Amino acid sequence: MRDGRQEAAAAGRSGFFRLAANGTTVGREIAAGVATFLTMVYIVVVSPSVLADAGVPFEGALFATCVSSEVRRLVWVLAALFLVRFAYLAA
Repeated sequence: MRDGRQEAAAAGRSGFFRLAANGTTVGREIAAGVATFLTMVYIVVVSPSVLADAGVPFEGALFATCVSSEVRRLVWVLAALFLVRFAYLAA
């Protein structure tokens, strides 16, 4: 059973992120985050294995997969920050 503090915290999160306006819920966003995490774990494990079967050293393929994933993540974060900043300045 949830008490008043938990309900207030959930309402605060929903209000800050405008979940209802975006047609989603806290549970759906948590499920999406878990799915994304599991997908990245799968990629980091399977991609080096496939490359190792093709003759690439496993450690090098693992390193390259992790580095390229991080670079891609940083590019998306910077693009998102730029777009948010641009939208803020345009308003």
